Amino acid sequence: MSQDVSRTPRPSTVEPLYWKLGVQRQQAADALYRDQTASEIIKSDLTYAEKRRRIEEIAAKQSSNFGIGANMAQPFAEIVTDDVLGLGGLETLIRDESVFNITIRWLDGEAPRVVLQRIGTNAKERFNYPLAPTLDAFREGIIGNKAIRYSGQPVNWTYASPHVTLYLPTHKVRIAANMLHDSKSILASVRMNQMGQPDLDEITQMRMVPSRGMHKFLKAMLASRANFLVVGSTGSGKTTLLRALLHSVDYYDCLYVVEDSPELDLDQRSDKHDLILPLVPTKERNMSALVRDSQRYMADRIVIGEALDDSIIDWFTVANVTGGSGLTLHTEEPNAVFRRIRNMCGEKLSETEVYERMAECVDIVVFVRHRQDRDPERQVENIWALTHHTAATDGKPVYAELWSYDHTLKKTVWQNVIPDSLQEKFSRAGVRLVPDESDARFARVGNRKLDPLLKGITDDSEPGPDESDGEEGQDPVSSATNQDELVARLFGAPSSKGFFRRG
Repeated sequence: MSQDVSRTPRPSTVEPLYWKLGVQRQQAADALYRDQTASEIIKSDLTYAEKRRRIEEIAAKQSSNFGIGANMAQPFAEIVTDDVLGLGGLETLIRDESVFNITIRWLDGEAPRVVLQRIGTNAKERFNYPLAPTLDAFREGIIGNKAIRYSGQPVNWTYASPHVTLYLPTHKVRIAANMLHDSKSILASVRMNQMGQPDLDEITQMRMVPSRGMHKFLKAMLASRANFLVVGSTGSGKTTLLRALLHSVDYYDCLYVVEDSPELDLDQRSDKHDLILPLVPTKERNMSALVRDSQRYMADRIVIGEALDDSIIDWFTVANVTGGSGLTLHTEEPNAVFRRIRNMCGEKLSETEVYERMAECVDIVVFVRHRQDRDPERQVENIWALTHHTAATDGKPVYAELWSYDHTLKKTVWQNVIPDSLQEKFSRAGVRLVPDESDARFARVGNRKLDPLLKGITDDSEPGPDESDGEEGQDPVSSATNQDELVARLFGAPSSKGFFRRG
């Protein structure tokens, strides 16, 4: 009889020890709780990693008391520590670097059902897995106690609001859980942060930013203090991109960061930031109140990790004053961003007022998408520049597509348009976006539209080291061999600080 592979855990993911040594594991865990030294370590203020190291040492020494041989002492100590200090059986799955998402269902009277999604594949693996002795032990002990404690968040769920969302810096995962789980709903979803803390240069090397021209544009966006939205669907890489952009701003910029579920974790790159003010909403001070309070702190950039409600109205107000601010927003398609923001504002503003504020505040919209048929799967596909005007017909902000995804070429292509409003903002910041009209070498380019020059040229340049502007006396426009090289030359070569050439 053939075996159902989808229901069989891979050996690399589900260690046989966790299945076979359930009784010994529980006995060893109980012994550690009674051990005075281990108990003091568990209650201490040591880091999670140091606690794990010390508890594993004690568990390994005691393993022989439970019939475990010397060759299996260390693996046994790891899974015992998972129960005592960590997230139980969930720890083994989190340690698997090929897994990026875990969904858990737990039907009454049955073993917990796990669905794994791995990097680079569309397939989902489904199997039963012993996460904890009982449903209550997992829900209240692991999620309600340990996960909340490791998140460092003041989370108090109620029967009226049973859903909790936690980010665990100790494990670099986000857990969304239903504390009043029933057999028809998902108990928990766990998503891993696979990309760490890269900056804009590093995600360009990873090709999440697909071209040098786009990389230079995003650098200019930050240097000119343009306000921006990072939008996309769940798992598309919005947080990763926002984090990379924030890691690329000026070192001395004070970042005021409001997150309902802390994920950016910007202080992990102390080499990138002088001052960060991370804040989490509470019952006393909700998201809107925190955003409004940002003006008291003289912050340079106001950031919302993910906009979820009408707090975006307050962000429009403060970001319009500070500039250089950003947030992420969930949308399935780039053109859905207007409707999404309108719905979030509810009845506080009319549709016309919402669009007017958005047009006045937002300069750039960056859309990132997850496609499983390409490498890398997560990539920036669309960039829009808002013109700070609203259309006479539907009242929505008028925008220009700077980059858009070409389904025929299966790549993101620059659309050769530079709006006046963006041109002016970049110029005020001293960033050279388009050469002066007086420069005879660029007479054919014009000061806004580049279509005539770029007919038949595609953006096929891969990210890589920046190139020079060509040999002395050579026309950098006519000598450009492809579209991305032309964009790079028109935008100017990076200065020693990594930004554009000053005008």
